[in-house]
Amino acid sequence: MLVDCNHREAPAQMKLASGSAHILAAKHDNLSSIAIYAGTAVEVSSSAGAPAVIHLSATAAETAFLGQPIRVRLSANGHFVTGLVRGPHLVELVAASRPSWRKP
Repeated sequence: MLVDCNHREAPAQMKLASGSAHILAAKHDNLSSIAIYAGTAVEVSSSAGAPAVIHLSATAAETAFLGQPIRVRLSANGHFVTGLVRGPHLVELVAASRPSWRKP
């Protein structure tokens, strides 16, 4: 929504953005720091202290900057997982935050 601050009595107007980059520009000044765009093929790997090394291929479900969380769809089974952007085409898995109903 666009509102003319000089003429507050005028009705607000909507303007169609020609891509997500304009929306992201409002949040980040430097768009060159985008590491992964939605739809990009990425490699998902286990975190650095994990007991096993895992490497999976996936597709990014959203655009994200370095260090941000991102949802990706695994190529093997189609499930969505969340990870952290570690570089171009590289996502590190984060621990699942599902509640556990088991008693400790």
